Amino acid sequence: MAVIQNPVIGHASGKFGNAVFSKNYRRKVLRSLAFNPTISQSPAVVLQRQKLAAVMSFLKFMQDFIALLYPGSRVNMPSLSYATSFAVKNAPSGTVDNVVVDTTKLLDSKDYLEIADLFSGVKTAPDTVTVEWDAAALAAICGSGKMLSMVLIDDATEDVYQAINADDIEAETYSFIVPGDNSSKTFTLYVVVDRQIAGENLGNELAGIVL
Repeated sequence: MAVIQNPVIGHASGKFGNAVFSKNYRRKVLRSLAFNPTISQSPAVVLQRQKLAAVMSFLKFMQDFIALLYPGSRVNMPSLSYATSFAVKNAPSGTVDNVVVDTTKLLDSKDYLEIADLFSGVKTAPDTVTVEWDAAALAAICGSGKMLSMVLIDDATEDVYQAINADDIEAETYSFIVPGDNSSKTFTLYVVVDRQIAGENLGNELAGIVL
């Protein structure tokens, strides 16, 4: 119930329909009545929320890489928004409380330059995963002096390791520090070579490579 006495210059207080009178720095203010929206708990909505949470547990640790992969000028929206939209549609599967993420489908990656086969992984040394590549073949395709940025995902622990401008093509190897014995683990690798090649944005990111 509202109490109003000469509402233009006088006293006004209480609720009035979907609004409420209040004071703000001695001035009478009419504002919308606060309410608690009902959050749907239908299985479909809950599943969608769980899919979003599942992919964000990966994407939040690779935001610098995502910014390289999807510059806003290329996707016409914030980089993380584009990555999230794609990942939610493609990477998760399963049912409520049993969502599984396919890490090779997290990013909208296409091996336009057909260089995925030039990369491999060495996991024999403790606490280390080394990415190797054919430097001569890669330089022949992409040009010498190009920088590589990488994201390595531990498929067992779901840990994400990001290396921006990790090294140039000629280096031939790059090592990630990954604690423990990794010899029997599988990893997903994403790589970006310099975005600009021959003046064109070729989107030359790799598809998810399983090491």
